[in-house]
Amino acid sequence: MISDNVAGAKLAVNHLHEIGRRKIAAITGMTYTRPGRDRLTGYRDQIEELGLSQNSDYIQGGDFYEPSGFTAMEALLALDDRPDAVFCASDMMAVGAIGAAKAAGVKVPRTSPSSALTMRPSRPPSTRRSPPSVRTRSGSGAPPASR
Repeated sequence: MISDNVAGAKLAVNHLHEIGRRKIAAITGMTYTRPGRDRLTGYRDQIEELGLSQNSDYIQGGDFYEPSGFTAMEALLALDDRPDAVFCASDMMAVGAIGAAKAAGVKVPRTSPSSALTMRPSRPPSTRRSPPSVRTRSGSGAPPASR
């Protein structure tokens, strides 16, 4: 079975845009692999098609595994101009990204891990004193099962 990594990345970025996100970051896989390259291409192409700004600080490298998602999310959370959403090139990196968000005090809803994370401030940016919260969307498009 072969997956269309470009189209999958574009769908994830488009979903984030459809729910109002405009500062969308990416945590990439290994770009010397075809899936990593294709997912980054899909991210960049969709950002361009949507007319969004391509901030190079919003692209963080990963290796498809949880620890790299954690490290990349730490870097994104340290930015002065934080993204309001993150596309992760794998669910395992999304798990790591959620872990970093929680470690930074960002509230994460109890939902399934996904490659499309949204971050929203609990207060307007001018008055925010704490990191934004993070929401996830299940990769299947279906709502996550309740626990």
